[in-house]
Amino acid sequence: MVAKYTRRAEDAGWLSVRTGCRGRPGSGSVRWSSTRDHAPRPRCRDARHSVPATPAGCADCLAALHRKPAHLDYVGCAPQPERQGKPLRATYRVTGRFAAMVETALRRSTGLAPLRRSCCQWDAPSKSFRDAAGHDFRITMVSDAATAPTRADWLRIGHFTVIVERLTDDI
Repeated sequence: MVAKYTRRAEDAGWLSVRTGCRGRPGSGSVRWSSTRDHAPRPRCRDARHSVPATPAGCADCLAALHRKPAHLDYVGCAPQPERQGKPLRATYRVTGRFAAMVETALRRSTGLAPLRRSCCQWDAPSKSFRDAAGHDFRITMVSDAATAPTRADWLRIGHFTVIVERLTDDI
């Protein structure tokens, strides 16, 4: 019998919650199967949609640091060993409706610079910060190409992307 469970990184126990099996956070469900010789492994209820494997050390770092604002959706994480500092790049999205709230929360918790209009998008320069353990991070926020000339028009912007990179090597 296969139980419908998923495991959260911050918990040692198993929780009955729904996860992003169909590519969107919070949709679909994951079943955990196990054999006598192997640890539980996730598999989707629908075989056409698989749970992406997370590289070692790659995760929702803002949630792990307790700095993730509401309405910010974790998209995924990918290592970039060819770049300087060998960062682990976590990507997040937020709709234009909640972008101002997320920007304010990230400015307070990480020191993100205010977003400014440049050419055809809203963006903030990359900002560095450290966690309590001394790990270095870089964060930036950018909108998709948009014609929103003022912050009041952010509702018309489809989504903003937040990129957080954790440096795994000294620069």
